[in-house]
Amino acid sequence: MCKDNNELPGTNFPLNFASTHEIRKYEEIAVDFFAKILKLNYKDCFVSDNSCLSDFDPLEGNDDPDTFKDKIIKRVRDTYGVDISDVYDTYLVDIFRRLKG
Repeated sequence: MCKDNNELPGTNFPLNFASTHEIRKYEEIAVDFFAKILKLNYKDCFVSDNSCLSDFDPLEGNDDPDTFKDKIIKRVRDTYGVDISDVYDTYLVDIFRRLKG
């Protein structure tokens, strides 16, 4: 019911979801990336045009953000042969655009 009315219970504020228009263009890459790089099922996540790698938990659960970043950059380089170090801190759509080439 809340979803149908686009309202959050107990508030008078509309519930707005971030756009997914751009990210949907890269769904095939995203599914592969999430499985191979983040070890997640893309279909189990809500990913918007504004989603970033920093939105996700470290791979081993106790990595600090810099260690996580280094591991992701290396994993992407090893898997796809692409360096994302300069776009790591941007949106996932930017990374997927780079991977699509």
